[in-house]
Amino acid sequence: MKLRTIKKAAAAVMAAICCLMCTGCDAYLISALLSSTFIPTMTGYAEDSRITSANSTAAQIKYRTTEFLTKMDAARCSFISKPTVKVEIMVNGGKWEILNADSDHVAYYDSYSVYTPDGGNDWYDGNDHWGRYCDASGGSCADRDRYYLCYVADSFLDLKNGYIEVWVTQGKVTGVTFTEKLNVEKSRLPDVNDFMSGYTNKFPERSGKLSDGTTVGTSPMLGIANGYVYYAY
Repeated sequence: MKLRTIKKAAAAVMAAICCLMCTGCDAYLISALLSSTFIPTMTGYAEDSRITSANSTAAQIKYRTTEFLTKMDAARCSFISKPTVKVEIMVNGGKWEILNADSDHVAYYDSYSVYTPDGGNDWYDGNDHWGRYCDASGGSCADRDRYYLCYVADSFLDLKNGYIEVWVTQGKVTGVTFTEKLNVEKSRLPDVNDFMSGYTNKFPERSGKLSDGTTVGTSPMLGIANGYVYYAY
């Protein structure tokens, strides 16, 4: 939500309060107005802003991932397509790390076989282009054209903390999730099935918000599978 909109809402409420004060209304009525209108309104705007920001970050990561895969194709180092690869990334203090690198593990999400990054085995030239660590806390990453992790990190030098999941199916980016909560429970995040369908039951009330209140950005943005869809733009 833009700051201009928030300022307009605040100005409207303050104008109403001034009118009440001028007509001799007591402090109790003014307090009731704040509790019933101003505070919930501002809280809603702040929540919308967090979700919008998280969705924007996820969308940028998705774009950069696609861009890197295209660059690897052009350099004849193409990613060797697997059914689906899930890349788990942690950003802590500006230091980026792929948590599940080189484990070559397969898990099953309903009808989807999901693999983890497997170093040079995932790339046509036999070299590892995932990368494992990248310290972006001090500025631009020197290996951005060689390693995926550095390529993405170099685009987010202001991002200090976050947990990211990137899903790549048949060489194309299926979806991305992003949250600033480092200790988020991974099983509660949307998975490849959700991105394939466009909807998820991981958001019980509104798109971008887990049941514990954690803000999660997705790209593409997911609707709620159980009915009413509330988007934050």
